[in-house]
Amino acid sequence: IGGNEEPELDPSTLQTFGAAFRTQNLAGSFLSSQGKISPYDYEPDFDAIDYVKDDDRYAPYADRFAGVFNRKAADELKLRIDREEQDRRLLDASGSVGALAELAAGVVDLPSLIPLGGVAVSGIRSTAGRFALGAMLDATASEAALQATQVTRTGEESALNIGGSIILGGALGTLSGRYLD
Repeated sequence: IGGNEEPELDPSTLQTFGAAFRTQNLAGSFLSSQGKISPYDYEPDFDAIDYVKDDDRYAPYADRFAGVFNRKAADELKLRIDREEQDRRLLDASGSVGALAELAAGVVDLPSLIPLGGVAVSGIRSTAGRFALGAMLDATASEAALQATQVTRTGEESALNIGGSIILGGALGTLSGRYLD
């Protein structure tokens, strides 16, 4: 069989939850993004973008190498990209356990535990509107932080997550408004 095929993944529950927390949780994403090598140490005649632009695995992320000025830091960034892509493949292979793990990682995240968006929208009369807007503000803050700590996270992924939060927040607000009034 071909040499470039990925082996079929059969992740354990622990591996699945680890990938979910690195992907969907601010603390997990921040901790996994911390490098040990300074990208600002100048290495003469090294251009990180030239270093990756012809490699199919890293060329889509070439812009992320713009602030890297030495080979060791570029290699560390490559390892981060490999890890993030492996986490995504692992979560996809985990099916419903992966979805549950991602949900759990998001639920125990800082914006969920300290919902500042709900405080900011207290002037809105509609319960559904308050919940939807609060969820949007919290999801936007969370996605901004995840964008800053992950190399492979796309704007489309963040937009879908924010949109989903608005819909879920509005639905929860509608239900709570109906049953709490």
